Amino acid sequence: MLFVQNFEKKLIMVSRLFRQNIAIISIVSGFGNNLFQIAAAHTMEQRGFKVRFDVSNVKSKNLEILEVPEIANFVRPKTLTLSRYLPSIIGKHGKLVHFFIKKVLRIHPWIDLKSNGDLPVQLGQNYLITGYWQRLSIAKNLPAPHYFQRDTVRQKVALHVRRGDMHSNIQNPMDDYFRNCVMTILKGNLESNFNFFVYTDDPLYCLTHLDLGVKFEVVLGGSTLEDFVGLIEAEYLIMSRSTYSWWAGFFSKGEVFVPSPWENSQDGSDIECCPENWIKIPCR
Repeated sequence: MLFVQNFEKKLIMVSRLFRQNIAIISIVSGFGNNLFQIAAAHTMEQRGFKVRFDVSNVKSKNLEILEVPEIANFVRPKTLTLSRYLPSIIGKHGKLVHFFIKKVLRIHPWIDLKSNGDLPVQLGQNYLITGYWQRLSIAKNLPAPHYFQRDTVRQKVALHVRRGDMHSNIQNPMDDYFRNCVMTILKGNLESNFNFFVYTDDPLYCLTHLDLGVKFEVVLGGSTLEDFVGLIEAEYLIMSRSTYSWWAGFFSKGEVFVPSPWENSQDGSDIECCPENWIKIPCR
């Protein structure tokens, strides 16, 4: 018992010496969410915190977002490498991790898994922060990587069809939205010939079921990053309700079409998430 108490005291002393107003940001989920989490890290730095990254929830060592050089240069030096071998606070042993972090390490767990959750603002407290923060105000704090700054756009329409874990949201109602976007583009460009390219995580569905009212090509074989750049370079970008295509729209210099409301169940979500110049097309 005495050994445990002494061990806890040493951990507390070390934490106080080396962690002054630290914000540890959890890297959770995929490419688009990771960009919001890195934007949140920049936000916390602006609020006076020293930022570190927790990768206990990352299953693959090859994190796709780190293929972008500027982001890798920001994230890698701040990553708590040992956290990869620890249980995640939102995983199977989350309660045990929560207790250890709060009671032993004196780090305050801040867990807000709402898509548009907010971040702590008070100094004087060390945080382990886990969430998504899909807010335009937070996204703007991410310095635009040069890798995504495309000076020209191609003469094409790119459409992102997200299925996967959003399968139930990408059936006929979403397909109607896609067709409405296509028709809006064609009405404004009656004399132009456009090539339509579909980027998707479900090529079979798009090849066999998707009906846009026009011929289109499903882009096959590209990496996550290659497809992302393809969306950015489009003259017209038609988004899904997906953080992946949200960020493509954010970096795009073309015309961006977005489903409205952004979150299917929240009519006010457009205000927090969507730039004013995006073209909002009703989608239920």
